[in-house]
Formats: sequence, C-alpha cells, structure tokens
Amino acid sequence: MNNLMKNSMANGKRRGPWAWLCLAIFILVGLGASEETARAQALGADDVLSVTVLLHPELSVETVTVSPAGTINLPVAGQISVAGKTPQQVSREIARRLNARVVNPEVTVSLRQAGGRRVFVLGGVTKPGVYEVRAGWRVSEVLAAAGGVAGRLDETRATLARPSQTPVAIDLTVALGNPSSPQNRAVRAGDVLVVTALDPQYVTVSGDVNKPDIYPLRRARRLLDVLVAASGLKQPSTQSRGFLLRRSQRIPLDLPAAMKYTDYRANIALLPGDLIVVEAIAPLNVTVNGLVRTPGNYPLPEGSGVLQAIAQAGGQTTTAEKTVVSVRRGDLVLPVDVTRAAFDPNADVRLQNGDLVQLSEPQIIRVQITGQVRSPGELRIAPQSTVLDAIVRAGGLNLLPHDTRISVVRVIGGRREALGVDATSLMEGRDLRQNALLEEGDVITVTNVRLRVVFVSGEVNRPGAYDLRAGEGVAELLTRAGGPTAQASLRRVQIERDGTTRSLDTLNVLRQGENKPDFLLREGDFVVVPQNMARVLVTQEVNRPGYVSIPEDRALTVGEALTLAGGPRDRAKFNEVLIFRRIDGGLKSRVVRLDKIEGGDLGLNQTLVAGDILYVPQGRPSRSSAAIGSIVSTLSTLRFLGGF
Repeated sequence: MNNLMKNSMANGKRRGPWAWLCLAIFILVGLGASEETARAQALGADDVLSVTVLLHPELSVETVTVSPAGTINLPVAGQISVAGKTPQQVSREIARRLNARVVNPEVTVSLRQAGGRRVFVLGGVTKPGVYEVRAGWRVSEVLAAAGGVAGRLDETRATLARPSQTPVAIDLTVALGNPSSPQNRAVRAGDVLVVTALDPQYVTVSGDVNKPDIYPLRRARRLLDVLVAASGLKQPSTQSRGFLLRRSQRIPLDLPAAMKYTDYRANIALLPGDLIVVEAIAPLNVTVNGLVRTPGNYPLPEGSGVLQAIAQAGGQTTTAEKTVVSVRRGDLVLPVDVTRAAFDPNADVRLQNGDLVQLSEPQIIRVQITGQVRSPGELRIAPQSTVLDAIVRAGGLNLLPHDTRISVVRVIGGRREALGVDATSLMEGRDLRQNALLEEGDVITVTNVRLRVVFVSGEVNRPGAYDLRAGEGVAELLTRAGGPTAQASLRRVQIERDGTTRSLDTLNVLRQGENKPDFLLREGDFVVVPQNMARVLVTQEVNRPGYVSIPEDRALTVGEALTLAGGPRDRAKFNEVLIFRRIDGGLKSRVVRLDKIEGGDLGLNQTLVAGDILYVPQGRPSRSSAAIGSIVSTLSTLRFLGGF
C-alpha cells in the first residue's frame, strides 16, 4: 500500500488533478474495506488460534482457545487479551512481549477454528435466549433476532453487560430509532443484553365521565389530558363537580375553568396514583343490565343518554355489532342503535328515572329449561324458537308425554305467570297452539303430572321448578335449589301468590339454623331471591379493586373489606386509608389509621355502610404492607368467627 502510494504520487505529478482525485477515492475505498475486513476478523471467545514464532518452536503453540474473558496464555508472553482484535494485532503484541528474549521475533497468529459468537438476550423480549451473532452486529440486530421488545418501547429499559466490565444502560428508543447512534452499541461474544419492562404509572378517573378507567400517566399528564382520554364529561362542566384524591389530600377541581382552559392553574399536573372523581350535580337513577362489565344501578345526570349509562357500567363486554341495546320503560321497549348514536347524538335515547338499559346478544335469546329433560340448564337459541325446539335442544323428555306437565314461566305486565302446555298434544303434533314461541328470560319446567310444582328464580344456584313436598317452607326449597349465591339478599325473599307479593326474611333460618316457623308453600307459588345491593367500593392500591357486598347479618369492617379485595399491593400506603361517604348530598372523607385505636376501636374494625368508597393510597413500597395485610386477614377471620 505504501509503495502504491509512492508510485501514484510520482505519477500524479505528470497526470494532473484528475489523477489526484482518482487516487483519493481509491485510498478512501481501501481504508473502508480494510476497516470492514478488520471488523470481520475480530477475535472472540471460543476461537481456536495457532501461534508460530519463527525458529522458536519452544515458544510456538499449535492450538490455543480464547477464554470466555477474551484472553489466551502463551509461554513467556503470558496472558494476552485478544477479544475484538485481529490476528495481525495479536501477532504484533506477542512480538512486542518476546523482544526481551528473542531478537526481532517473527510471530504469525492464524485462526484455525472460529468459535461461536454467542450473545445472551434476557427479559422483556418476544424470544429470550442465546443467539449466534455475526461480526458487526449491534443491539438493534440482536433485538430483531430475539423478536423485538415484548412491551411498549417507551416503557422498557435495557442494559448491556460484558465480562469484566460495568453494565452499560441502553436507550432503546434512541438505539432503534437511529441505528447509527452510539446507543446502538456493537455486541461481542459473551455479551448479555437484559431488557426490563418498567412499572407503568397510572391515574384513575371515575364517576360522571364517558369512559371511566385507569389511564397511563404518559397519556394523562394534566387534568384536561385525563378528561380527554376519558372521552369528556357526560354533562356540561357547569353541571358537574369533581375532586382529586392524592394520598391523604382531597383537592377540589374547577372543572369549568379546566375544560375551557381559561385558567392554567385549574389544569393541574397529575402524579402517579391520583384518583379523579367527577360527580353529576343532579343525578337520576337507571339500571344497566346484560353485556356490560359491571351491571347494576347507577346515578346519572339529567339528560344522560344510553351511551353514558353503558360507559358508567364499565363499557360493553362485546363489540357493538354483537350487541342489541334497548331501553325498557314500563311496558315500553325502545331500541337503540349505539353504533349510530356514537356519531349522531339524535340517535341516542335520553334516559328517565327508573329506566332499564338492557344489552343482549343479537339473534339469540336465553331461556332456562329444568326438570325431567336429559340436559337441563340455560339454552341460547334463535328468536322465534318454540317450546318443542327447546325440549329437543335439551335432549328430549325423561317421561312419557301423558305423564308430563310442561309450564313456561314468563313475566307479563310486571307479574310472573305460568303458561300451561299440553305435553301430549305438543309431542304428537295434534295442536300447534301448544308449541308457543319463546321469549328472552322464559323458564320452561318439565315435571311429573302427578306432582305439585313451585318455582324458584333470582339469586339461587339452580333456579327452576321443583315438586312441592308436604309441609315444605321457603328455606327448605331454597336449600334444594342449591342455596343462595354470594350476591343474594336473604332478608327480602319475595313470594308471589295469586297476584300478591309477600316479603320474607329467611336469613336466620338459612345461615344460622334458627328453629323459626317458616312460610308454608302452595302449588304455583313463585319464590324470588333478589340481589343484595348494599355494597362498598374498594379501590386503588389493592389486588382486586371493585365492589364488596355488605353481609346482611353483621357489619362490614375496613379489615374485612380489604381482605375481600385481595389485600394491599406492595406499594400501598397501608397504615392510612380513606373512607368517602355521602352525607347531606355531598361526598365527605375521613382518614382511618389502621395501626391506631380511634374511639376505643382499632382502625381495622371501623364499620362501613352502603355506598362507601374505601380508598387505599399509594406510598413507598415497604415491608410493613405484607405484615399489615397478614394482620388484616387474621383479624377479619377472628371477627367472622366471633373471636372479637
């Protein structure tokens, strides 16, 4: 190369400026090629080398393997670092070390066998493992081989660890966005790339917004951000009020100023764990049922539509194309096209107090069939299906038609009625009028004609028709129906007889075994077990946030509510929780210290009432959270068993 340059320079004096330009291009290309060649020949762990010292076999080594640390050991020369170097560079280093023993040593290092270029990729990637990498590979190529980052890039961090060196942090957003950046480091054999998903930080918005939910803080840095992410307020800001709950602070919000952006201070900055609560000033009460995440009764502002009610119930559990939405107002049923209503407010139905918003599957109705059929249970059948269709779907009758009684229990005009079906005429096809069309919620019962029948529905494990035993009461019948569910209200069991309804308290009889006179049943009675609507909301830093039912036979304590919600998370500020309670039309809060006695009672034993919100704020992770969680579980168990 040096001779070529000398000859070219000598000739360049005779060839003029064009010759000089060609020479410069040639040199640049040659240097680039040399650099690429050197990179390709870089040595690494597990490479097998041959070292020859001319005329000195005692200093030569036929084979030597590069250690995981990137070194080799030679006679006289000692330990030499070869990782990342070319064979020529290693030769010069060996010759330099042998100068003291050998005059002008001539050393040749050659690669006899290339070792594996193994790099370890661990953590939050699609395919963690060990990868063979090529010369010149960088972090971006290694991540591509591992299938890429498993989570969001901006919520992921990475470190590159190298033997005998301090791990280096890698900014993956920069490394992958700009491959030529220094952050996109070259990798070597033995490197370990660790990808870690960061713990995302969230804020929560609840109440009178279109999409109450938990939102990442990267999308909701200020109050207006989170309100936009929640699709805005259901009511104008002047008809809503709100507050921000931050640990033990309750900060009132100026919603009109924040929404109109007239006061920058009103659009306050948010912190991880913040809870924004928005309330309607003039609520109405509606019920949302069916294919929503949290069915139940909800207070809504005046003028609210069906979309607001669905959002308040947590949103749909199926897509709009797979859902039929209607509003039931007394005997009136109003269909709602929610897809169109999302773009055209005139297509939405404005709700009235007491409305029922029902979300059902399209082209499917649900009916129950019980009694003497081969496969009793819930049936999902097409509209316009008949009684005979349901019996066939249930596997047919277990009895002969002339020994069978068939009844269809249906709500007509707000009352439950049993429609009799002549089983013989139905099964033999002599009277098509017996093959009645079924409706959503019908209960078909098939019993022996010689038995008397009563009906059970609502919050029991096996609703349906049952043969009435002599002297049987409501408690015995509910036991035969599988007992009440966890959501049952046993103090308000209803018995419908001859157009009248009677309420009965069965709690003590069923759960405490008291020997009290029970209500004796008659043939044709309807027993309905309603749902217990006395609940409290446990939210924020607990493992299972949500509603907890208040037992009907005793008070619900703070400790029991926290236990039912799965206990605290590691980052919970668990020695202080807040209780929000509606008083005089407003939401009042108070702090409960779980580790102290207040008013002669431990904070864990403070009782809750229906409608309370139990809020566990976020704090620094500490060892005490698990300890206090264990105490909560123990105290709650003792209280349940009557220990204190």
